[in-house]
Amino acid sequence: MLSNVLQICGTTATEERIRHGGGGRYPEKRLNNHIGDSVRDLHIDGIVPIIPTPFLGDDKPDWESLQGLIDFAHAAGACAICLPAYASEFYKLSEDERREAVGRAVEYAAGKLPVIAQVNFANPHMVAQAAAVAKGNGATAICTAVPRLIAFGEKDLFRYFAQILGAVELPFLIQDFNPGALR
Repeated sequence: MLSNVLQICGTTATEERIRHGGGGRYPEKRLNNHIGDSVRDLHIDGIVPIIPTPFLGDDKPDWESLQGLIDFAHAAGACAICLPAYASEFYKLSEDERREAVGRAVEYAAGKLPVIAQVNFANPHMVAQAAAVAKGNGATAICTAVPRLIAFGEKDLFRYFAQILGAVELPFLIQDFNPGALR
């Protein structure tokens, strides 16, 4: 449902706004800036670093160093963390490694920081599947970047995200703008 988009900088994208006034009303939720009792209790109010993926000499993820990066983010006052994203070099990770990165981040954060799982695919069904796995691994929220390989028009972009948001049960963050719409 589109009403589960995260509140960021005081703006909430709701299903009503995205559908330009159509459909029923969905209640806005007051969100907290900590992990709450509900999967929808999340408010981003501060810095959310993208945690880089540390690699060993054989190009495998260095899980021990990942824990140090998460501990550093917490000590520095981050309000949440996000991975594996572009800055995490997610494209160098296998699907299993991406899943493991989220699961380990949840383990290492140990409830001190919300973990936002980044799932980037041009196919909305793949985003929904990866989001379900991330939820099962303990992610607090899901983030996906606007697809960059396909120049979606505005209507197609709304349809793309409506499919994802209809399937994702966690708070959802949409990253970036649609570079294809500028053409």
